[in-house]
Amino acid sequence: MSDGADAIALPDDLLLGCATSATQIEGGDVAHSWSRHCDDGKTRDGSHTRDAGGHWERVAEDVDLLERMHQQTYRMSIEWARVQPEKDRWDEDALARYREELGLLRDKGIVPLVTLHHFTNPLWVEHARGWENREILDAFLAYVEVVVNRLGDLVSDWVTINEPTVYAFHGYLERTWPPATRQRPLRRYRQSVRNMLRAHIRAHKRVHEIYKGKGWTPDARVGMALHFMDFAPSRHGKKRDRMATWLAEQLFQDEPSMAHARGHFLPPYGFPHRYNNFPEGSGDFTDFVGVSYYRRFRVRFHPRGRIVERPDPSAPTSDLGWEIDPEGLRRVCAACHESLGKPLFITGNGIATEEDAVRSRFIRDHLAELVAARSAGIPIERYYHRSFLDGFEWGEGMSAKFGLVAVDPSTRERTVKPSGDYYADACLSRLLQPGDDPAPSNHGSAHTDRP
Repeated sequence: MSDGADAIALPDDLLLGCATSATQIEGGDVAHSWSRHCDDGKTRDGSHTRDAGGHWERVAEDVDLLERMHQQTYRMSIEWARVQPEKDRWDEDALARYREELGLLRDKGIVPLVTLHHFTNPLWVEHARGWENREILDAFLAYVEVVVNRLGDLVSDWVTINEPTVYAFHGYLERTWPPATRQRPLRRYRQSVRNMLRAHIRAHKRVHEIYKGKGWTPDARVGMALHFMDFAPSRHGKKRDRMATWLAEQLFQDEPSMAHARGHFLPPYGFPHRYNNFPEGSGDFTDFVGVSYYRRFRVRFHPRGRIVERPDPSAPTSDLGWEIDPEGLRRVCAACHESLGKPLFITGNGIATEEDAVRSRFIRDHLAELVAARSAGIPIERYYHRSFLDGFEWGEGMSAKFGLVAVDPSTRERTVKPSGDYYADACLSRLLQPGDDPAPSNHGSAHTDRP
């Protein structure tokens, strides 16, 4: 969207907030799949989840900071390995800690969106082959039942599972995330995504049953966060690149979207002819669609059938080399709305950059596209900027900076970046200020001293 002379008004009924996940910011020694991955030195910078953020000891401070940054809603996650460190043991202290955090958010008027699985498994699950093993469906549902029964009176909105195709792509095809196995990667990728989609459907049903049984009102809204990219052929004039782009959209976006929402599993996640392609039945299995969007992906045909990216060297990129494409947010939301017809939450949108003015512009440009999408009738209800804090960024370790707030690696002191002030201004004023380099005001919240 081109720059204009006037500020852009944000709709009053659009909830604005930011997102994190437990593993990325909590820190501490927790027996999950990523801690083992870090023990083996497999992150790009050698960093470890135990050193991330220190949020577990700073919950009250961080919730206060969210309030001072005028966040209306906050996406967080529950660490499965914390609340169920062993198959037959539940950690009551961990459940109480999450309940405390949710209570603090509600006291501040901040609406929580709670994710039940965000890329990490307890080690006892990982040792049993994780999401490849169909037995995880029962284990995950048991975990969901305990968490929702214990915390559900404080939560109205749930994300069952975060970005299943991303989890499986990096874990099985790229092998840069756990389990990083080299044996039968395509089969394991397919089976893990299929099981995660089935687990979402079972969890959706069970959460609604729990709320109905307890008489909690309003009823919960339950969805899944799906990863969307603005796929485009690297060479528009090449039919093979166009076909590869179509295939990427089907495998990573269209088919998972339809499976989680309607229960219809198409190949490769379903089985043609001989098998039931509605393994959990047909129905309406999502109350909103979580759209996580970060980038454009230019697809080049590969003779071995791989999905290969060939970036445009003239396009602006993040520090991770991801092409910045604000208009793509509008395009993927339009396609998602057309196919599913559900309310949309932008469950993740952000940029890895050390140049903070770039982040301010990223926020401004993507929110401007969101406003345009809303004006076109697309029902986008929420926007979560990722991330609240700089933290552990999976295979990149601590080196990629997505946060609105910097975290000192030694003292854990929080410092709001200028982009955080810019976003806080937008949340408070409901206006996106114009200009190539949005100039935030100084809230006086740039430093927070631990009490």
